[in-house]
Amino acid sequence: MARSKTSEPSEVKSQYQSQLEDDGNLPIVECFLLMSLSSDGGVPPALPYMAHDIGFAGAILIDLMLDRRILFQHGRVELVDCAPTGHTLLDQALQKLRLASSDLLTLGQSLELLAEDASNLKHAGFEHLADRGLVTIKRRVLVSGFEAHFFPHTKDGNRRSLMSRLARSEDLELQDVLAVCAANACGLFGEILSKKGAKRLANRVHQLVEANVVGEEVIETIEATIRAGSRHNQRSVSTAAGKRAQENKKNNNWEWRAFWSDRRPVITPCDITGLDASVKFKTTNVSDRYLLIPERRDNIKMRKDGLEVKELIESHRHYEAFRPKKVLKFPIKAGDLARVFPRLYGRSGKVLDEAELEAKLRAHGYAPSHVDVEKLRNRVRLADDVRLEFCQFTVEHRTCWSACVEGPDFSRVHACVHTINPQEGRVMGYMDFLHRIVGQQ
Repeated sequence: MARSKTSEPSEVKSQYQSQLEDDGNLPIVECFLLMSLSSDGGVPPALPYMAHDIGFAGAILIDLMLDRRILFQHGRVELVDCAPTGHTLLDQALQKLRLASSDLLTLGQSLELLAEDASNLKHAGFEHLADRGLVTIKRRVLVSGFEAHFFPHTKDGNRRSLMSRLARSEDLELQDVLAVCAANACGLFGEILSKKGAKRLANRVHQLVEANVVGEEVIETIEATIRAGSRHNQRSVSTAAGKRAQENKKNNNWEWRAFWSDRRPVITPCDITGLDASVKFKTTNVSDRYLLIPERRDNIKMRKDGLEVKELIESHRHYEAFRPKKVLKFPIKAGDLARVFPRLYGRSGKVLDEAELEAKLRAHGYAPSHVDVEKLRNRVRLADDVRLEFCQFTVEHRTCWSACVEGPDFSRVHACVHTINPQEGRVMGYMDFLHRIVGQQ
């Protein structure tokens, strides 16, 4: 049911700011996060179609609007004040909006922008909840230096959680009501409540949602964005299923990667990820020699018996799509090599080894270089056709880490990345990372 279009009066904003300052209440986004966490395991739910991250981003936008940092004008977000709010999470989000504000973003674009960076923003929110004594930080060692963080409620956090106060029929402040609206819009209650609990609270939630007129544009945009994601995912799953039915035919592969070189990596997994103590990684030691070509981002590995080539065909939101791996064994015919390096077209003969290959590439203006990488690689399957890799590796005498999610379907890979929630890693392609490392030497 559509809500009536009512502008948020300035006195509502003043009331909101006074509540937070005088009573020490949580902003909307932290009410949303505390409500989302399972009280025992301390993990957020993995809603379909990035719905939790979209709802979380919506809560941020309403907070920033009530803090007088942004305005909603005709379906767009206008940045009106870049002054810090004093809240780490909100200030990080404000900075992200500021950097993207050369053009006015639509509400939908703003939601997607913040949702894409939800991992780092959520972690800032969880840490603030820990500072307030509402959650504890539970750390679990995974593999190769990776660590998972969980945030179970403390006794006080469980009592102050919005779910507990809804169940006790307490009177709610403005920020609580708005957190309920954001949670309802992204389908959170259907995930965290039992059927009995959902039935018991249905009328209460309905009354709060229908009576609220603050931030309604954002709430409606959350709903619309998630509906659009659902439709896209249904089309994508159908296509992926069709691809899997084709026997003996390799598919293109999507990859998402994050890198750490100055700190050990931390993730905050959702409830369906399955990274508990029972998970079994397949661990292997690998030595790879990568061939770097300026302005080329294809993944090319040099082996003693030839080349392994994955051709980059598409990039989208830091995700990369590669053609199936092609293997060329020495001696390599010049015609076969020309399919990877077009300047060699028309040449005859064969290339016998690595040294001759690099010499021939230099002679035709490719300026090749190579970098050796020693890896300790840990892999586990997350879903039907999506694989997670945690890797500790050494390159140019530096110890680094990488996390990779890969699979043939972009939507599935994208969804799995948002169930892992890696913190503060550099998100880029493998070849981009190696070019940067070599360029720093």
